[in-house]
Amino acid sequence: MRNVTNSLLVLIAGLLAVPAQAATVTSTADDGPGSLREAIANALSGETINFYTGSTITLTSGELSIGKDLVISGPGASNLQIQRSTASGTPDFRIFNVVWGNVAISGLTVSNGRDDAGGGIYSQADLTLNDCVISGNHATESGGGIFNTSSMTISNCVVRGNSAAGETGDGFGGTINTTRTLTGNGGLNVINVGSIVLVKKVLTLSGGANDIFIINVSGDCSIGSAQVVLAGGLKASQVLWNFPGTGAAVNLYKDITYVSGTFLVPFRDFILDVAHLNGAVVGGGNVRIHSGATVTYPESCTP
Repeated sequence: MRNVTNSLLVLIAGLLAVPAQAATVTSTADDGPGSLREAIANALSGETINFYTGSTITLTSGELSIGKDLVISGPGASNLQIQRSTASGTPDFRIFNVVWGNVAISGLTVSNGRDDAGGGIYSQADLTLNDCVISGNHATESGGGIFNTSSMTISNCVVRGNSAAGETGDGFGGTINTTRTLTGNGGLNVINVGSIVLVKKVLTLSGGANDIFIINVSGDCSIGSAQVVLAGGLKASQVLWNFPGTGAAVNLYKDITYVSGTFLVPFRDFILDVAHLNGAVVGGGNVRIHSGATVTYPESCTP
């Protein structure tokens, strides 16, 4: 009896030690067996969801809500698209709502989401996006592509063609307004955003010697009591903040604000108010550097 009992204990211990198996999505349907919705609902915390199917997963009933540690690993942004249905009468909803957990999403495209904030993705948790395309989403208020209220890391992603209507001027289409990290792909990184509104936040740009960051801003840029940190050996000479159109003045303010890179502002005013710029300003409008502000550029502009 003792040997049988010991064997049972060993068997039970072995079963408990088996790590969570990866779930595989086999259907492009909105729900039901093999669907992504079912895989998310049934996944254990820490599990990885893979895809046997490619093409397009069309959602018709509502957003995909995530409230656990989870990895969603797609076959590539050009091979898998997750979209809200384009059929007439489809209700408004975003694609992903990340409520809680440490979540990583990679290798897929998010499109045609529509909601008040975060048309494509709304995240309140720690979110990592890698090798994704976020495009063609819309918010009736803020965050056409992504609305993030927690920590986010974006690596080798394309965020473009999203929109936000806004109410009383609060519309941010693809806004950078929270603490997050943008990781380079080892080459040219072009990031298109609607606006940058950073207050008491940290934006980290991480890259190596071969990375170039070009951040195109179509809307407002206001950075106060915030920092733009360069990591991984990235230098200020490898970062360009580009403002191609007209608009409100680019405003960097507060003495604890520290930003790196070159600001190309041909059609707007630029204000540096008691803030610190490690870089340069190329402006076509008024460039105002107030008392207490500092500008340093220790590196050569030559690659």
